[in-house]
Amino acid sequence: ELRDLASKHPNLVLLKLDVANPVSVTEAARIVERKMNGSGLNLLINNAAIYTPTASLDVVDAEDMMRTYETNAVGPMQMAQAFLPLLKKAAQESTEKGLSCSKAAIINISSVMGSIERTPATFLKPVISYRCSK
Repeated sequence: ELRDLASKHPNLVLLKLDVANPVSVTEAARIVERKMNGSGLNLLINNAAIYTPTASLDVVDAEDMMRTYETNAVGPMQMAQAFLPLLKKAAQESTEKGLSCSKAAIINISSVMGSIERTPATFLKPVISYRCSK
């Protein structure tokens, strides 16, 4: 489905990326920089996450917590760092005043399971590692 969409829209570039792997993140930033042909990137959307539905407090282990935290919390930070030069370039190129998504922005996607406010409504699905990482 994505490949079909990319074939119809040449500005859409699909990248294989592991946000928990710094080499993969750096390589993705290099590919995007080449595709931008000297222009900046005005939007970075971080949406990658690990969700382990059986990770209740009585069964979650340190390895699961670390793997989830690495992907859900450290991964978006590594993405922001790698793409920051392109985002800064887009912001500098913009003629708009003030803060604006059309200048440059980073959007970090989460879900209701990562919401502190909604914890009572989702209490029956404890997913400890996901909640802590989001």
